[in-house]
Amino acid sequence: MSRLAGAVLATFSLVAIAGDAEAQLVDVTFGVRGGVSVASASFDLETFDADNRTGFVGGPFLNLDFGIFGAQIAGMYHQMGFEGEDIDLDLDYFEVPVVLKVGVPLPLVKPSVFGGVTLGFEGACEVNGVECSDDDTSGTQYAGVAGADVKISLGVASLWADGRYNFGLSDVNDAGDAFGEIGDFQNRAWNFTVGIGFGL
Repeated sequence: MSRLAGAVLATFSLVAIAGDAEAQLVDVTFGVRGGVSVASASFDLETFDADNRTGFVGGPFLNLDFGIFGAQIAGMYHQMGFEGEDIDLDLDYFEVPVVLKVGVPLPLVKPSVFGGVTLGFEGACEVNGVECSDDDTSGTQYAGVAGADVKISLGVASLWADGRYNFGLSDVNDAGDAFGEIGDFQNRAWNFTVGIGFGL
């Protein structure tokens, strides 16, 4: 619970900054985005091979723009997993990614690159169509994230395009045997999303 409390505290901290945007000379955008997640995994057992799982990723985001620099926090629903020869794994997470950004503030368009971390809370898990037990997975995952986005300003609204790579920093599997002999593994995923934002 302390980890969840930390994530919630971070969210409210950024919202508090947003509330004082004029005093801080911050350009604040609240929006929603959605798109495609192309997920797989990194396996410690090199002889195991798996195909990608394509799913949905999306949710609300809060972007803070300080000119060249910026920051963004989001709440994302993220479908992950993989498809193997004998094992098909479906994992759904509720994630809180926090990234720092560096961009080029042009008159109507701002391209940026970013990097940060993601804290994910498992919402659902199925192995070959059967629900996982509580002991099969860790329930919480930590991941790094790196990518780029583009903001197109349209007055009070803005259009966003985002591409990012998520690389797990913690093992998904726990003490259970639902995954057979594949060994430890970490989530991997490419995300491609589009969205709309509104200035606050």
